[in-house]
Amino acid sequence: MFILYDNISKCSLYRDLLTDSIIYCFLPLIDFNKILGSVDHQQYKFPLTTVNIDSIVGLPKPKDIDIRNIESNEEFLFRFIQQINEWFDWFDRFIDIFQYIIDWLKNHNVNYSNQLFIDLLNIRYDSKMTFIEMRIIIDRILKILQPFKDLQHLCYLFNCLISLEILNPGTLNIQDNTMKFLTELKRFQPNNTFTVEDRTTYEHIIYISDRQQVQWSLVSENYPCHIKLEYRIHGMNNQYEILYQKENVPIHKNILHGQFESQRNGQLLITINNKNSSTSRIIWYQIKSISLSTCHLFDGIFNIYYNKYYHETSQMISEQDFSQLLDEVFDFINKLLNGNLSLQAMTELRTIFYDKNIN
Repeated sequence: MFILYDNISKCSLYRDLLTDSIIYCFLPLIDFNKILGSVDHQQYKFPLTTVNIDSIVGLPKPKDIDIRNIESNEEFLFRFIQQINEWFDWFDRFIDIFQYIIDWLKNHNVNYSNQLFIDLLNIRYDSKMTFIEMRIIIDRILKILQPFKDLQHLCYLFNCLISLEILNPGTLNIQDNTMKFLTELKRFQPNNTFTVEDRTTYEHIIYISDRQQVQWSLVSENYPCHIKLEYRIHGMNNQYEILYQKENVPIHKNILHGQFESQRNGQLLITINNKNSSTSRIIWYQIKSISLSTCHLFDGIFNIYYNKYYHETSQMISEQDFSQLLDEVFDFINKLLNGNLSLQAMTELRTIFYDKNIN
């Protein structure tokens, strides 16, 4: 049974098997007990997590997968596929949060973080990645994160706790000058347009990079429109987040604005349904995106401490030593916020606030 041999089974296959599959027709011919007799059962135990990690991920922790008690082939396969996909959901959420943290550790030469970051990218973009390979990588990341006491605070400062957040679900701004907006778009962004012919539906795709705050705007040259905007995360073809959906939107008179933030890169889909109209629609759009921000104060204070202890940029640092450094940084920040720092200690902050218009 090929889906149980993890050296060849791919993660995408398990997603596909959630829907009806011809594989169930062959179940009477399969001896699961014989197949699984040589499989390492430890591979199907969910990686050990801490209470801190569980709280940050915020999803129910999946159970170990029981591959021993097989009474019915059909029931076993159904349960097996369901549980594997529960693991994937947890892994996806975990990676959404901690990929940026691992990248940050890599940039500061923490042991093993460089390879772990490469492994995380492979999980996202390598279609040949197997279930067991993914489990091993997640387990290694959990171990490197184990010494860190204040991960929740760190994730908050790095703005990586929410995978996708809709900041503005779509509003018509009646105060904006639509004609002026259209004129500027045609002049400065002449390619940001598409035409929807009569009696058709058209889907326009815009690619969005990871860790972006995106502002979108839509107008029509002539008529109101039936509009749907969705965001599809890269690699998750069946998972869409509807950002906006409404019929007869008067975007020929008013500009439609919306805004969202996403940790992961993907596609912004603009769909115009013009099936019931005998006239075409000419649509113009504007996309503005900026990288998600991190805490400037934390970055500045951390760099002061980091440069104090580690002068050589190529010096490798253990996760334990890096964790202790972070503890000192958070202790300093807490004293700063509580007003318990000496004037001498405060003078070190000048370089952080220089040229930032902060007293």
